[in-house]
Amino acid sequence: MAYETFVAFKSDFLAAHKTTYQFDAKADFAQAATAFRYYLHGLEQGARSGLNIGLIEHLQDLLAKNKSVFDGGGIFVDTSNQDRWRLFYNDAFILGGIHSHGPFTLVHTDRLESAWVAAGNDKRMGFAGAKQLDFHAGDKPFLRVTQREVLALNIFGYAGSPGEDGSMVFKCTNPQLADSATFVRYKNEVGGVESALAA
Repeated sequence: MAYETFVAFKSDFLAAHKTTYQFDAKADFAQAATAFRYYLHGLEQGARSGLNIGLIEHLQDLLAKNKSVFDGGGIFVDTSNQDRWRLFYNDAFILGGIHSHGPFTLVHTDRLESAWVAAGNDKRMGFAGAKQLDFHAGDKPFLRVTQREVLALNIFGYAGSPGEDGSMVFKCTNPQLADSATFVRYKNEVGGVESALAA
């Protein structure tokens, strides 16, 4: 169920993230307020036209067309040097989209994947030879952001099918499950898979 007030959102957001990030009282409000803005953006954009997810390198054409959410647009990428992107802001944006029941498009094509690998981007953070949905199985296995997003969609009532140009389109097939998504459940269930990978 969509958060109807900032107070309800803030309570759940802090329950999920306060111990991990150890915000102080001032940061509690600031981080929650910013996350709420991105949650609302995901909620509104999901209902209007759906959300696009994928590697930054794969979103460049859409970014040029739609701009970043930080610039009043629809792609959750920070194009500045101000380091405004945070994982929990990304989670808030995705959670808003889930609560909207709107579609998600995973921008993922063989052409883009091949270009990404050819440019050497796959070597970033030890991903040599890997594509965006391949699990990182190094010394400390973890989920990449795109994997977290796709996993959350699968957990909270979405199913994927092939779209145009090699993309995957995820549609809400279980609105009740989507409505049951909360920040705490998002963190615990996605984090549980990450913990299992590291075990």
